Amino acid sequence: MQMSGAALTPEVALISDSVENANARIRFFRVAYGMATASQSMGRAEIVSILKAVAQGARIRFFRVAYGMASARQTMGRAEVVSILKAVAQGARVSFHWGPLEDVPRTEVRLAFLALQCFETAMPYGGRITMSREGELWAISGTADKLRQTPALWASLQGNGNAIDVSPAEVQFALLPVLLEELGREVSLRMTEQDILMRF
Repeated sequence: MQMSGAALTPEVALISDSVENANARIRFFRVAYGMATASQSMGRAEIVSILKAVAQGARIRFFRVAYGMASARQTMGRAEVVSILKAVAQGARVSFHWGPLEDVPRTEVRLAFLALQCFETAMPYGGRITMSREGELWAISGTADKLRQTPALWASLQGNGNAIDVSPAEVQFALLPVLLEELGREVSLRMTEQDILMRF
C-alpha cells in the first residue's frame, strides 16, 4: 500500500504499525528462543533496535485499550495490564503501579488508561501514577516534584457541561468525561502543586 504512492491514511498507518510490531516480536522471539552458539554475537545497535520496536508495540496495545471498543463483558487480567504498563514505562519519565489483583472489566481499564494519560500531561518532568480499585470505586493518584497546571482541562473532567477545545495531545480530556457519563460515574478531583487524586 505504501509503495503505491498514495497518502498515508490513519488506517494504513495502523496496519503498518501492526506489521512492524509483529516483526519486532518475531525478531525478539528468534533471539530469545532460537538456536544460538557461543561464536555468534549481536551488536548493541541490533539489540536496542529490537527492544525499541517491542516497546513501541506496547504503546499500540495501550492505545487499543484506551481508545478501542470495549464491552462490560470483556475483562483484562492483572498480568496483561501490568505487562502493557511496564513496557510503556520503559524509557519514560513516569512510572506506573497497577493495584487491582482481580480481572477488571475492559471498560474500566479503558477509563483508567485515559485517566493515566491525563495525569501524564501534568507530569512533563516525570512522576509516579498509582491506580487502585475498591469494589466499583477507582482511585488514581499521581505524585511529581512539579505538576503542569492546566485548570481548564481538569475542570472539563467533572462534567460541568462546558465543552473545551483540546489539542490532539489532550484528546483524553475530551473523551474521558463522555465515557464516564456512559457508565454513570462522576469524577472527584483534588490537585495540589505536587499531587493529583482522581476518584470515579
